[in-house]
Amino acid sequence: MALKGPLIVGLCVLLGCLFLVMLPSMIVTARPYSNWRFREVQCEYSAQNEENNRLDCFPELKMPTERECQARGCCYVDVTVNREAVVPECYLPRGVGYEVMGTKQVLTSGYELYLQRINTPRFFHREAENLVVHIDEQAENRLHVKISEYHYVNYQDWKFPVKMDRLWEPRYEVPIEVTRPARQSAWKDYIFNYTTNPFTMQLTRRISNRFNMIDTSLGALVFEDQFLQITMKLPNSVLYGFGEHKKTRLRHGMNWRTVGMFSAPGHVDDDQHENANLYGHHPFFMNIDDDGNAFGVYFHNSNAMDVHLTPMPAVTWRTTGGILDFYIFTGPTPQQVIQQYQEVIGRPEIPPYWALGLHLGMESFQNADALEKFVDDNIKAGVPFDVVFSGMDYQNYYLTFTHNEEKVRKAFIEDLHSKYMKYAIHLTPALSSHQPRAKFDYFPFYYAEKHGILVNRSDKLTPAFGVSWHGETAYMDFTHEFAKVHWAAFAQALHDQLPFDGIIMTENEPANFVNGARSGCDLESKWNNPPYNAKLKTSMLFRETLCMDSQMAKGINYNLHSLYGHFSAEASNYAGSLLKNNKRAMTLTRASFAGTGQFAGHFLGRNKATWEGMYQSMIGVDEFNMFGIPFTGADICGTTGEMSVDSELCQRWMQLGAYQPLARIFRATNSSRMDPGAFTGSVLANMREMARRRYRVLPYMYTQIYHAHVDGYALVRAPFYDFNFDKLNVWDVDWEYMLGNSLLVAPVMEEGARQVTLYHPDWRFYYFYDPQEAGIVVGSILDSASEGTNITVSAPLNEIPIFIRGGYIIVTQEPGNNTYYSRMNPLEIWVAMPENNEDIARGDLFWDDGETLNTYERNIDIYMEFFADLLKLEMLSQRIGLMEYNDKIILPRIQKVTFVGLQKNPGNQLYVDNVQLGTEFFDYDVTNRVLEIRGIDLDITSDHRIDLQAPN
Repeated sequence: MALKGPLIVGLCVLLGCLFLVMLPSMIVTARPYSNWRFREVQCEYSAQNEENNRLDCFPELKMPTERECQARGCCYVDVTVNREAVVPECYLPRGVGYEVMGTKQVLTSGYELYLQRINTPRFFHREAENLVVHIDEQAENRLHVKISEYHYVNYQDWKFPVKMDRLWEPRYEVPIEVTRPARQSAWKDYIFNYTTNPFTMQLTRRISNRFNMIDTSLGALVFEDQFLQITMKLPNSVLYGFGEHKKTRLRHGMNWRTVGMFSAPGHVDDDQHENANLYGHHPFFMNIDDDGNAFGVYFHNSNAMDVHLTPMPAVTWRTTGGILDFYIFTGPTPQQVIQQYQEVIGRPEIPPYWALGLHLGMESFQNADALEKFVDDNIKAGVPFDVVFSGMDYQNYYLTFTHNEEKVRKAFIEDLHSKYMKYAIHLTPALSSHQPRAKFDYFPFYYAEKHGILVNRSDKLTPAFGVSWHGETAYMDFTHEFAKVHWAAFAQALHDQLPFDGIIMTENEPANFVNGARSGCDLESKWNNPPYNAKLKTSMLFRETLCMDSQMAKGINYNLHSLYGHFSAEASNYAGSLLKNNKRAMTLTRASFAGTGQFAGHFLGRNKATWEGMYQSMIGVDEFNMFGIPFTGADICGTTGEMSVDSELCQRWMQLGAYQPLARIFRATNSSRMDPGAFTGSVLANMREMARRRYRVLPYMYTQIYHAHVDGYALVRAPFYDFNFDKLNVWDVDWEYMLGNSLLVAPVMEEGARQVTLYHPDWRFYYFYDPQEAGIVVGSILDSASEGTNITVSAPLNEIPIFIRGGYIIVTQEPGNNTYYSRMNPLEIWVAMPENNEDIARGDLFWDDGETLNTYERNIDIYMEFFADLLKLEMLSQRIGLMEYNDKIILPRIQKVTFVGLQKNPGNQLYVDNVQLGTEFFDYDVTNRVLEIRGIDLDITSDHRIDLQAPN
């Protein structure tokens, strides 16, 4: 008994010491969803000891301790240079992931592999024990790889373990159908291989004997409840894509950078840092190997995600839900990659012709008089424009689908229509729940709630209320099967009061003025507080939007959030086409997803009036053409930010915007006007001239949009699309772009610059502007000592350097006050001869009534092709179905032809349709080799021929 007291004291001291020893471990391992136990990991033999090969095994924490790392079952080795560097010290070992069980199962479409998990570090919660991999070689240039969870399977002698979970459901998949090829090709230009233990995939080109596409053998495949990861080793660091962000360069850096994707409202001030996720969700990239061959990868997943770019080079995809569903496109040219991508997500629509005109608007005009003065100022200034729009200023108390006659008069809209101009409105998905008698005071909310077409809280019954301009608000559920019908009915009721012509969907991420809800979100929910936060601009997924556990008809907001803008654009496009009696609607959207281009164009959201903002806008337009939404543009002169009345920035930005698919000037509330009519003197003159030049090239631009719709071409593209053969010189060029296949645009983006240093592709180009230098005129050859290098050209304040590409033919038109009048004006054909005049120059013209749906598909269009060489120009009419559909339509006529770079002087021997033309109708500039033919009058529904010598 005497020893009992000291023994008890000794035991207490021992327990206390053990507690003190264990306390640090308890602290560092006290994290949710973690299975902390030490494992024996053989790291010293791993090739991942090479720092560039390391795959982060602790992505949720920047600098985990060695104890934390080893407890997860990962390798830990100090970096060699600086511990503050981004190279991970805690990284994945080799030989983990999943292994293939049995042999592949051949299906009518591809084959399947069954996988079982091997000793993989557990990152968070509920790892999938069994997976099925579906390999579908869909086309000669497309491979589909789908990896999903397989809950239970009996396969020959293998019986996979099953978890006794009666509530198990298949994992979420994106509820958007993708296009499959009509039939599979018997021959593939790629070879797909896989290893069995661990399971990895390799894709190579059949014509090559070395690695040149993707290889997943670098790291482990991780498949958990809310964390999925796969790494793709790339052949080269030339990488483009992923969106939407405000980027300073088109090409991605690969030095341990992370890019997040998840639809989110953007702000001018807090989103200036690069890679802040914005409105669109586009998980697609293009990579180019050392031979100049391109391939692309589309990740068909809508959950919050990030991609980690490492110097290997490699791309690590991490997503917070769904499945791993990839489409790989083998190109081999960049343009073909984009075509193949759009075959999956859908080709972009052709907007109405008037939508290509200049758009002018303000977020708030204060009253109807100010709006009408705004329009009159620009008409009196002689500025051609087509579309007038305002923010939500036209509404009563910011209530969606209401009209305030004091802000926008119906008679004013009717007067615009009499001038063949259009009015577009901003719409948001927010429906006010504040009105005391909803059925009478605000019927959109009443009927949406009555028919269950609102986003609900997690109880699936109560509307998920947020806050918008008008106060407490509910949100339309565009995933509901009847949402389009109701949205169109609401739009029709507004149209009866205010006959608008286009819809601009904004704040459709959806945006919310509070985080989640006024009462907050349930942080105990795994949807609102997931174990892994993708690397976004905020770790709070419901920042300025709805709670992630909100419910829609097709599922939970956690999965569907980034699709909200896509479905709202589809509903608005449907409503617009009904209002226009099945004519083409002009729909623009702020939020987007892969395939949204089928329904809408895209405006790049709020931007700032800075030179950097101008550069970023050009990068954004480049990227959205890559994403299959060519009808894209930024707010010219910035949405916010002030400039002087003689602003050089606004002139330069107008010069850039004139040659982009969507040209709009839109200014925020409390910002000064930046439309042309607000200026005087030389600034007004220059902005007016740039607007006229835009209208001049609209036939060419419209034809290129037709090719985007039919062939999947990118309308705006960086030079590497067309000149990828130049490899190293062209891959970083993003300060200029090709507009279609024929025009090279080199904007001025530095204050005070009167010259531009541009990349001169290894190709013949001709001046398509007046540099105001002696001896250089429109049509002169852009000479360089060495093509394929950078050269300096003149860029006076009132000019933008633009060049026409040799070997191509484009059609321009005399501009009018708007597209209605322009479309009746004479056409001019520009023939840019190839460097070798014996080769053939080619071009085409697509023409229709500018508004009817599916004119190409219904053969109610006009299509002409042009071929020219040293001796002749042939104009071949290939389709004239428009005349049978509408024989009263007024068509433009060809009245002028200009050859540039023509080495042969026709002398007196010039014939049009076998009739000799008098010498007074043409001139040949011997010095600059430009032939100008005037005074002809040719229709666009017949074949024609111009001979530069006596015809045979």
